[in-house]
Amino acid sequence: MTNRKLVAWCALVGTLAALGYAQRFGSGKPPRNALYHYDIAISELITYLVIFGLFLWIARGLSWDDLGIRRPRSWPRAVGLGVLIFVIVFIAESALEPLLHPSREQGLEPTGWEPSHAGAFAISAFAVVVFGPLVEELLFRGLGFGLLRRYGVVTAVLGTAVAFAFWHGLVQAWPALFIFGVGMAILRLRTGSILPGYVFHAFFNAAALALAFAR
Repeated sequence: MTNRKLVAWCALVGTLAALGYAQRFGSGKPPRNALYHYDIAISELITYLVIFGLFLWIARGLSWDDLGIRRPRSWPRAVGLGVLIFVIVFIAESALEPLLHPSREQGLEPTGWEPSHAGAFAISAFAVVVFGPLVEELLFRGLGFGLLRRYGVVTAVLGTAVAFAFWHGLVQAWPALFIFGVGMAILRLRTGSILPGYVFHAFFNAAALALAFAR
């Protein structure tokens, strides 16, 4: 049963990665102010809902412990490790930003605040900061990590990081996404839970949006 679930997980991630790259090379980068477009915001939210449904289908029969849906072994240690990983990832991605502009490729660098599009921005922010990180942590550090763990810790960490980077369907942002994925997988490994990673992921995305407006 585990082998079938791993094949299904790989098929889901691979299909979404292929679709993402097809769109990236066919349509180019998203518009600079993608966060202000209702159609893009709602489409992203619906996509995450569909992926969440597929996650539930693949994960059926697995326990919450298998998926890392549990309290971390120690919240203070999880917070300390999370802060350390945040600093390392932030430094690495800040170094890559002037060279590759990964945030811009992801559509997370609006030209400025537009109050008239606040509704679309609210939906986009919910998808990027709240729901998206939840679905991604469940899919990669929960299901993917749990399925790959039997092949060794290195396989689980690097395998989920590579899959996470590819599934976004981006080119310039790939190194930054891979580094982020490694950090999240290490946090999952050391805490035994996806909850600290979800908090970290949500906070990181929120910080990225805030910094975009501060530039």
